[in-house]
Amino acid sequence: MRFILVRHGQTYWNIEHRLHGWLDSDITPSSRDLALNLSLEEYFIDSQGVVLFSSDLIRAKRTAELIAKTHQLPMECDQRLRERRFGLLQGEVINEKVNQHSEWLAYSNRYNLPLSGKSFGEEPEIEFVDRILSFLSDSLSNGSQTIVIVSHGEWIRTFVNLCEKRASWEFGAGIPNNMEPLIVDCSEEDIATLLKKHELQRQRARACT
Repeated sequence: MRFILVRHGQTYWNIEHRLHGWLDSDITPSSRDLALNLSLEEYFIDSQGVVLFSSDLIRAKRTAELIAKTHQLPMECDQRLRERRFGLLQGEVINEKVNQHSEWLAYSNRYNLPLSGKSFGEEPEIEFVDRILSFLSDSLSNGSQTIVIVSHGEWIRTFVNLCEKRASWEFGAGIPNNMEPLIVDCSEEDIATLLKKHELQRQRARACT
């Protein structure tokens, strides 16, 4: 199974170095042109049955609509593809406010320790991973060998980590550039193994509470 991951087009907030999370900013006119002209056919395993899923946030949805139009693909929005929620830091320019030093420090340290949800009202690591794997689980039953996903930087980074058997919070391959396709091949057997492993981790976590 092949996943073609595309981070949404550059937004006005990206230019301002402002953190989105679940808040939104539209993509720029130049990003619209890039999305409309983005070619993905060379990555399709089979041109038949390719499907496109998008985050429901505007910056991803706008990008996905243009890609779907160019490639004549069916498109579906899914909330599970949203960016990670960043609580109090959403809408803020990164590291701008001195009175949020401890919050930005925790944000900057997110690749060393999984976020717990208690630092600045962020989405806890376990919940973030839950929804990514929920989508991945459903992908097993849609019958397509090529799935295009238009999502967000942290979501894509975490998805790739999981598929490549790294800890979800590690930096890994990092945050992809806007509109730069990233290809991940993952067998159904590997996905099933990943889901079982996560469920065992969930069970152990529940047993400790």
